[in-house]
Amino acid sequence: MKLQSLQLLVSVLAVTSSLPQAMGAPPPSRALAPILVTGRAPETPQPNESDGQKGRFPELRGLEVRSLQGEKLGRIKAITVDLKRSRMVEVLVSTRSGFLGLNETITPVPPRALKLDTGREVACLHVSKARFDAAPKLPELNETAYAQTTRAAISSHYFGVPAWYASSGLGYVMKSRDIEHLRVKNPQGEYLGKVDHVFMDLPAGMVSQLVVDTKSMDGNGNHIIPVGSVAYNARHTALVMNAGRGIATGPNAPAARAKAEVAQARRSKAQAASRKTAAMNTPTKNLAAK
Repeated sequence: MKLQSLQLLVSVLAVTSSLPQAMGAPPPSRALAPILVTGRAPETPQPNESDGQKGRFPELRGLEVRSLQGEKLGRIKAITVDLKRSRMVEVLVSTRSGFLGLNETITPVPPRALKLDTGREVACLHVSKARFDAAPKLPELNETAYAQTTRAAISSHYFGVPAWYASSGLGYVMKSRDIEHLRVKNPQGEYLGKVDHVFMDLPAGMVSQLVVDTKSMDGNGNHIIPVGSVAYNARHTALVMNAGRGIATGPNAPAARAKAEVAQARRSKAQAASRKTAAMNTPTKNLAAK
């Protein structure tokens, strides 16, 4: 009787252990496989270079950052950019600790020190957690701190990446999020649209293109323009197209059509507002006459 019970137990255990494989689930050892710094997880297809390594798979902001051993280091809070030189400056990694994660530290990391793992949708940093924790921190989040050449160069060399700006210095540095929604004007100061997205090549540390949304003022669509075709205005509150570059010109060009449509939309809106005001004032005039 005991022998039969033992045989029955062994059979049940054998069937149970085979259920995950039969249902298509990976064994536990594979599920817990560590993240590789090469940008590829075990038994995961090689990432598409045009997507993951170009930084076009999911939004970089908010992406989790992990160490060489797969330890969580934080999340990407922001990316700073020197738009004039078409270069990424630093990736700002936010690490939270303490009660409810209320304590936040910002570690600036050179873009080329990060590798994207598209299979797990994380960014991998080729350092241990202990070395990351000991890395220089960013004291405050503002344009002055972003553009400090010496501070940024020290952080870059800490992670083993030469600072491209060490000799020339940094220009005006802004977060990519702040560049988005900047107004874009032609050399005459006429409004063309606003920046909708900034395309970045993370492995190269480059800013390649801007997407200008002309629909923001009832224009006719999005236009991809090279970063070199625009420059900041004097107050760094808008971008100005360089003469003869970027969005095409001429009466039938997208920018010209967008400008004409914007003007027409403004006229129509003003006329509609005028009619509405007149309609609202009509009863008042009638009552006053009585």
